[in-house]
This record gives sequence, C-alpha cells and structure tokens, in this order.
Amino acid sequence: MTPRGSGAPGNSRTPGISRSPGADGDSGEAGLPQQPHLASSRPRPRPLRGEQQGRVRERQLQSEAERERAEEFRVVAVMLRQRRLSLLAAGMLFGLVTATIILEYLFPGLMNRPFWHGFSPSFLFAAVLVYPITWVIALVYTLRANDIDEPRDS
Repeated sequence: MTPRGSGAPGNSRTPGISRSPGADGDSGEAGLPQQPHLASSRPRPRPLRGEQQGRVRERQLQSEAERERAEEFRVVAVMLRQRRLSLLAAGMLFGLVTATIILEYLFPGLMNRPFWHGFSPSFLFAAVLVYPITWVIALVYTLRANDIDEPRDS
C-alpha cells in the first residue's frame, strides 16, 4: 500500500491537480481544480484611523484650495470693477474742468460776462462749483465702491 499523498497519481495534494473520487477531504467534485484564494475576492480591510484622518485632511486641503482660488477670482473681479469706477469718476471730473477751459477759449465774451452778483460762468465753474462737484463725485464713488466690495443681500 502506498501512503496517502505519496506518489499515487490520484491522491496528489497539489492544488490544481484532481484527486480520485472519494479521497479524504474531497468535496465530490472530481476533475475540477480548486480555486486559489484571490486577494480581490476578500473584503477590503477597513482603513486605519490615521489613514481616514489623512484622507479627510486631504479633502479639506483640496476644498480650501478651491475656496482660495474662488476668493482670488472674486478679488480680481472686484478690483477690475473698482478700477473702472475710479476711471469713470476721474474722467467725469477731468471732463468738467477740461470743458470749462475749452468753453472759455471758444466763447470768451460769454464765459467772462457777469450774470449773478458779479460771477461769470467761467469763475463759477472753475472756482466755486468744482469743489461741490468733486465732493458729489467722491460720495458717489465711495458708495458705489462699497456696494461692489460688499454687495447687499436683497
């Protein structure tokens, strides 16, 4: 008699080689090779606590980076809108002063004729009205710039 598993062709314990029917430990499925245990067929082990925290922190850093990028885009947009507003305000004031000078050059008799308590239109625009107009432009600019910077929720 041959000892079990020694040399007999049907009693081999090598995986993938069939054993004879009825041998010890046989499931009764003769001729079918045993399936090796694959790592992918097992359930994945739960990640360690430190690994979970690392992943959460990584997601937080990604969301913080996205928020920072969005904030940078918002700041750039606000700066562009405020630049346009400041150029408009400066252009209005410059235009008023330039218009006064041009009108003085084109119509010297009309612009120097006194019409109200000795004030001529040229003097009225250049020396008196330029300051209140500057304050009005500055006030409108300040209010509009604040609305651009921090829009009110309606």
